[in-house]
Amino acid sequence: MLHDTIEVNDDQFDTECLNLACLQHNNIVQLVGYCHDTKREYIWHDGKLVPAHGTKRALCLEYMNNGTLDKFISDESKVHDWCTRFSIIKGICNGLKYLHKDLESPMYHLDLKLANILLNENMVPKIADFGLSRLFEGQKTQRTKSIIGTQGYLPPEYRNGEIISNKFDIYSLGVVIIKIMTGPRGYFSSAEIPSWEFIKNVHERWRKRLQVTSEYQLESYSKQVKRCIEIAVSCLETDRNKRPSIGDIVHELNKTYTMLQFGSGLTNDQGLSFSSIDQSPRLKMATSSANCMMLTSRSLRIANNLPQYWRWISLPADPRFAECVELLSVYFFAVIGEIPPGDLPAGTSYIVYLVYKLANSTSGLRGCVQTSSLRLHGERIVPGSTRGVSLHPEVCGSASDITYPVTRGDGWLELRLAEFENDDDMLAERGVIVDLREENDGVQKRGLIIGGMEFRSN
Repeated sequence: MLHDTIEVNDDQFDTECLNLACLQHNNIVQLVGYCHDTKREYIWHDGKLVPAHGTKRALCLEYMNNGTLDKFISDESKVHDWCTRFSIIKGICNGLKYLHKDLESPMYHLDLKLANILLNENMVPKIADFGLSRLFEGQKTQRTKSIIGTQGYLPPEYRNGEIISNKFDIYSLGVVIIKIMTGPRGYFSSAEIPSWEFIKNVHERWRKRLQVTSEYQLESYSKQVKRCIEIAVSCLETDRNKRPSIGDIVHELNKTYTMLQFGSGLTNDQGLSFSSIDQSPRLKMATSSANCMMLTSRSLRIANNLPQYWRWISLPADPRFAECVELLSVYFFAVIGEIPPGDLPAGTSYIVYLVYKLANSTSGLRGCVQTSSLRLHGERIVPGSTRGVSLHPEVCGSASDITYPVTRGDGWLELRLAEFENDDDMLAERGVIVDLREENDGVQKRGLIIGGMEFRSN
């Protein structure tokens, strides 16, 4: 039951409920229905029963089997592994990014805390309790006289000057991440010692635990732990302008996630799987022309959250792409191609293209921006190689900083992903890795038919 809220009249409440009903994201709790009823009732006043109008408000939300995150963190009877905690951290950040970046009018939660994050049966986190949230159209910073938030999660600019901005939620997020990694009282210890020492202590404690539970992935997980606690500490900067944006945070988490994928083979513990590919030989290359090497779709690694929704198909009308992989319906996916530089002629520059088609029925691709990057055997990103790309062809008004595909004479689309010079330094590398990934896991995607990845010399 919701009681009357400060500075919120009936029209504002109805508008807020309608706004919440429009939120559609895997990490935002879904509003099923609400009640806003005003009726005549009798109350005692000066020793008499007098008629008055009473307002009753209630929200009906989807059921979350595993309750709130604070109970999960404080349950000492359970030993929660790092993969589960990282998955929860990443999910919370994705949900917050949806509120801050992906809505037409950004929404600030203003009461992000462990008790307002719910967990479903698969331990997927969902941000809840939007009773204090604010919609911001144009104006990104405001002052308020209303009492909002929860002690321990409030940023200094609000405590000292009642300032609200998107960095309010970032500060609260930092507290949440620290408590996920260190326990309910971990945040208080972070304020008692220098930041570098706190990061070192948390990292060392987790490394000792990982030596017992995840020895074969110790280094990858340790790097992930260190980056997460560094992000959390940066969220607690006193100067709000020095705190990272939620977009930067999600990008950094995805980078650590990618490093783990390259080090862990074809499966992982966060619910994503790679397609099964023939590993003997490791690469199957088809020469499509004198100056182009093709990695067929069978030679690519394809990661997604619903592996059963990829299928191999045959397109006999085009013998060069006899086998393709088709995306039926997923939320997250990554297409990764790797080739040893020694398999390519030395001293030649290359441009890498994804070759694909769009099915007659597609969803979630128009208007979405993917990310492509070039890596040297997994972890080291080539500076300046990360770019925004779109799998959907350019339309009127498309962004100038996004790379769009072009249609070839054979009917296939080609999307420029990366370029590199196969010089002496490159030839010393074990592998050149090009990846395309879709990071907006709040939108369902389908209808992508991948033929392969071309390494084409200039």
